[in-house]
This record gives sequence, C-alpha cells and structure tokens, in this order.
Amino acid sequence: MKPKHLRIKHKDRWGVVLLIISLIIISIGATFYFYLRSDSSKFDKNTYCPRDGESAITVVLFDRSDALNVVQQEALRRHLDRVKGDLDQHEKLAIYLIDDTKNQLLRPFFEMCSPGKGDDVSPLIKSPALAKKIWNERFSNKVDAVIVEMIKPNTAPHSPIMESIQAVAIRHFGDKRISQKRLVIASDMIQNTREHSQFRGVMPFNDFKQTAYFRHVLAHLNGAEVKLFYINFDGGRGISGPKHLEFWQHYFLEMGGKLVRFVPLEG
Repeated sequence: MKPKHLRIKHKDRWGVVLLIISLIIISIGATFYFYLRSDSSKFDKNTYCPRDGESAITVVLFDRSDALNVVQQEALRRHLDRVKGDLDQHEKLAIYLIDDTKNQLLRPFFEMCSPGKGDDVSPLIKSPALAKKIWNERFSNKVDAVIVEMIKPNTAPHSPIMESIQAVAIRHFGDKRISQKRLVIASDMIQNTREHSQFRGVMPFNDFKQTAYFRHVLAHLNGAEVKLFYINFDGGRGISGPKHLEFWQHYFLEMGGKLVRFVPLEG
C-alpha cells in the first residue's frame, strides 16, 4: 500500500489533469460559440445574404407573354429546380417577370440568398440535418411556390425582353464585388414592343446595331453567363430557329455576356 502522502500527490495530479481537460473543452466550446456568433452576424437572418454584399448572383427572367402547355410547364419546372439546386451557399437568387419598364424598373417576385443545403457542413460546427431543414423550409419551398406561379397559363400583349434584360443588368450586374453572375431566361425570345417587334421579321444583328432602338435598350451584362430555356411559341410563323438564335448570340456578346447554355423546350 502506497504511503498516504503519495496517494495525495497522485490525486492532485489527476485533479490537475481533469482541470486542464475541462479548460480545453470550455475553450473549444467558447471558440465554436464565438465563431458561430460572428459567422451568423455576417449574414442577414431573413434573406441569408451577406451584409456586405453577395459575391454571386443568379437572375431568372420569365416570359409570360404566351401560355405554356403541360409538357413545357413540367420541363421548365425541372430545369429551374436544377438551377435552384446548383446555387452556392449565400448566392442570391432573384426571379423576375419580363415586363414593361417605361415607368419603373422591374421588381423581383422573389429575392433571397441560398442558406446552403448542408452538404458541406461539418457536424462539429453545425447540424447537417438542421441546415437541410432550413434550406427546404425557408428557401427551397418558397422558390418552388414562385416557380409554380410563374408557369401558370397566361398571356400578355407585349414582350419587352431587351428592356427587361437591361433593367436587371442595371440592378444586379454592375456591382464589381459580384464575381459570379448568371442570367437565366425562360422565353420564346421574340422581342415584341411597339417600337420593335420580331413578329415583323428578325433583322441581322449588325443592321439592328445601327438603329436608335439598339441604343435605347443597351445593357451591360459585365461578364454574366446566360442560360436560355428557349420555349417554342412560334406556331409555325417561321421566327424561331437558327437565324433567331444567332441574333441573340450576337446580342448577348455585344452586351458583355455569353450564352453558355441553350435548351429548347418543345411542346
């Protein structure tokens, strides 16, 4: 049996070890607490957008000048669902309808940043399951509801596509802090206003550049990548097709963007 004074020293050593372990645990807990607190303060609790401005944005422009049939509705819904799923954490998503801009700039039907799906969340910092729940309930479901509303059958007398592109470019693509810009357009891309209507024919883009109307609708996309969901509403009028697409390819390049994806939606 060890002498009493040795047993006391042994207990003292274990006490010191336990105290050190406790201090380490408290220190780690405090570090995570202040990390999470400082991290959350960087983002708006309602929109999940960075308080000092987002670095990535996806803008969706939806054309309701003609009614989509059932096949087109489902195809577009699936495509837009993938757009939503591809958003980076804290990337802004803004959804607009193509509309007249003569009296005011377009206002978004939806504007919010993705809180992240929890796929890359460390269990030591946050709960992946909780992150997924937040993404579904506070973001994904809201986007889905807006998309359902957007694809409902509807018609409009005019389709000011260029004016709408100009409006969202002014609002979103001029900020130099935004390094990643995406523009998603769901439309038949038939520009139709009183001043210029492609129903009267699609002129070569070089000819269009010489018009006063071109200067009126000039936009600055500032490197935005463009994805086009090309809905066939042509009705046999001979507008949709390679010549029409070529016009828009030149248009986006001239405006400082780039058409990176083209998806025809037949129906």
